[in-house]
Amino acid sequence: MQLHLMIENVVRRLHSLGEAIAGTDVERKVVESIKTYFDCLKCGSSARFIRVPVAVWVDHEAYVEAHGEVFHGLSLPQTLGGEVEARLYTLGCDPLEAWCWRDERVKGSIVVVEAPKDVSEIATAYLFAVEAGAEAIVFYDPWPSRLRRIVVTGRWDFCKRCSAPAPIPAIYLSREDGLRLAKFTGVRARLVSRVSLKDGVGYIVEVILSPRRVAGGEWEVIVSAHHDHWLDGANDNLAGVATLVAVGELLCRSSEDFGPGIIRLVSFTAEEFGSPHLSAWYWAYGSTYYVSELENVGLLDKIVAIVNLDVIGYGRPRVHLTLELEDLIRGAASRAGLDIEVIVGDNVYTDSYSFSSRGIPVASMINLEDYMEYYHTNLDTPDRLDYHLLGKIAEMVSEIARKLASKGV
Repeated sequence: MQLHLMIENVVRRLHSLGEAIAGTDVERKVVESIKTYFDCLKCGSSARFIRVPVAVWVDHEAYVEAHGEVFHGLSLPQTLGGEVEARLYTLGCDPLEAWCWRDERVKGSIVVVEAPKDVSEIATAYLFAVEAGAEAIVFYDPWPSRLRRIVVTGRWDFCKRCSAPAPIPAIYLSREDGLRLAKFTGVRARLVSRVSLKDGVGYIVEVILSPRRVAGGEWEVIVSAHHDHWLDGANDNLAGVATLVAVGELLCRSSEDFGPGIIRLVSFTAEEFGSPHLSAWYWAYGSTYYVSELENVGLLDKIVAIVNLDVIGYGRPRVHLTLELEDLIRGAASRAGLDIEVIVGDNVYTDSYSFSSRGIPVASMINLEDYMEYYHTNLDTPDRLDYHLLGKIAEMVSEIARKLASKGV
């Protein structure tokens, strides 16, 4: 089967399983499928699961009743849900400006506001609402006909060890419903958000590739992606997982040895959310846990580099990297026929930072800027992906991994 078709098949298979939140039954089905793909790699060991303690957040119901109408939406993680009856207040100015929240009508109200187009800033608008005394907040999307999940917290900073549950309910509506609800400003409304939060277990999936079938090497290279995802998650990040499988296929098909090194293919849990402490630094918990496990067994110092794949199936490829890898990355991209944008320095908002923050060279492929319109929405579907692009990325990454395993950095 052609490489791009294989990648598409994997994406569609995993996508059919549903929203894979860390620690849920759907995530378990996803990781079992990934393990099956890994176990089919001819130069791989038997794939294994690594259990990760996680906070399991699940949205059961979210709606607003106003003026005899019901508007259904989504609860935002890591809010804890709740039921609020209050008057609606529609915020008519930029929610990222502090002065916009000084209107006395915000206090005690259910605020209705259009989400910023940089949707990562929803968390900022949420904190302004909390500080202004809002009872709850309803966001609606800046683009039509979609729902979205964005994590909000109760802190302005990104403290890793600080618990930061979000203190007021937050619901996300489609643009169409949000604009209609916004017309009812001043009307009494009822907001309901039912979520559950419990301790659970997420799963990292790992396979070790070594054509010589040796248990270890002088050094090791990691190629990674994360499989947990909000809503449909085709580009974020089933495309990365499917490309990871394709990289394994290419490496195992080749007759070339890896030399003294071995390659680990790793699919992380809890990249989107899952810290048991409900940390303000809520992302990349699974990879942070994995790094600690490598350190505990004395393997972290053997990792010479990591190549991470996250949001790679749309637009011009962007590679955030440390300088040690720049020449290798540019050369492999050229040979694969890829026009890449190189950004020196890691991206702190993805799994690679768990490694670069420990001094390990990284190349992290992530292009969120071109995909913001669909990021974390129910429109992040398999039909939006460029599978020929993903095939070229798999070719590039397999060359990089092989050379790193053969020669180190």
